[in-house]
Parts: sequence; C-alpha cells; structure tokens
Amino acid sequence: MLLPSTGLTGTDPYQVTATGVSSFSTFAVGSAAPLPVQLVRFGAQRTAATAVIVSWATASEENCAQFEVERSGDSKQFQRVGALACVGGQGVARSYTFRDEAAAGAFYYRLRQVDGDGQSQYSNVVYVSQSADTALGLSVFPNPTTGAVTLSGLPTNVSIILGLTNALGQPIMATSTGALPAATEALNTVLRACAPGVYVLTAEVNSQRQHVKIVKQ
Repeated sequence: MLLPSTGLTGTDPYQVTATGVSSFSTFAVGSAAPLPVQLVRFGAQRTAATAVIVSWATASEENCAQFEVERSGDSKQFQRVGALACVGGQGVARSYTFRDEAAAGAFYYRLRQVDGDGQSQYSNVVYVSQSADTALGLSVFPNPTTGAVTLSGLPTNVSIILGLTNALGQPIMATSTGALPAATEALNTVLRACAPGVYVLTAEVNSQRQHVKIVKQ
C-alpha cells in the first residue's frame, strides 16, 4: 500500500528520499538499449531481364553478423538468395549491394538482418516487376552511387552515346559519344559534381536506346 508522502527530496535520479511513506511496491530502473542495426534505406531495381540489384544502407551497426537477401514470387514464401557479412560499426554509415543473377520474372525482396547472437529482424518488402527498359542490356553499378558508376553489359570498344538529365528532364551533361570507357569517365566527371538526387541516364547504340534511373547520394 502506498501512502501519500509529505515530502520528497533528492538530487540523484536513482535516489529519492520521501517522508510519510510506510510501504512501497516493487519497481525497476532501466534504459532503452540501442538497436543493433539502424537501416536507413532498402530497395531493389531490375537492371536486365534476369538481373536485379538489391541495395541497402545502414547508419550504425552493433553486434551485427550478416545480412541475408530473401526473394519471393508471391510475397508470402521467401527463400534466401544471398548473404553479405556486416562490415559497419557503431555510428558508422555503410552501403551494401547484392546482384541477383537469377531474377527472371516479377519478384518481392526483403532483407533479413542477423545479430551475433542469432536473433534477426526484417526490412520492409519491395517489389520488382518483370519488365525493364533493357534494350541494350546495359547495367549501372553501384546504384545508388556517391559519385561514380561502372557501365557493363556492352563491349568496351562499342561506340555509345550517353546523356544525363535530372528528374525534371533538364539536361545535366552534354551528349558524350565514344568508346564505353571514355564515355563512362565523362559521365562520372559530371556525376561527381551533381547534387544528391535522381537522374536519368540515356544510352544509345546503333539507334537503340535505354534509359536508366541513377540515384546520387
């Protein structure tokens, strides 16, 4: 039974002196433990008819063992398609990318984060459609990027035309024509100077075009 107190003093948050109290109930003092992993981004993007890039980023990692990428055709039954070891630390931001090379069709993806003690938690589920604008078979990696990308899926000696616009369709880069390595370097020079945001890369080879969304962080 708790009786009304007539006085309450104390400067220590864990020590209080009260008068007029004859008994008290059991209590506990605790503090909320930080989450082992702070996931700030998770997404997936189709880059080819049979390929999907799954990417995520963390703001902090503690007692993290690995990340497991899971895939489902119906959003109910998931199976693991790959795993990456945790490489971050407490208060250290990290980005991860996993390429699913057997992704022909529409799929759902989610991320399973496993702690060092075996406990786990899941991310939100994202959907990737079957179709993609992949007339050239061009892939952009990493995406999202912090300023430089690699273009793959085409011969290095192919003559390619590249253009870059912002989300409003405004040109950001003057059209660059040349072999793939030189055109990629021209693109990266522009991307490094771009502010964070969403951009659209247009690639053209022999009158065939492909548009790829690039996220600059």
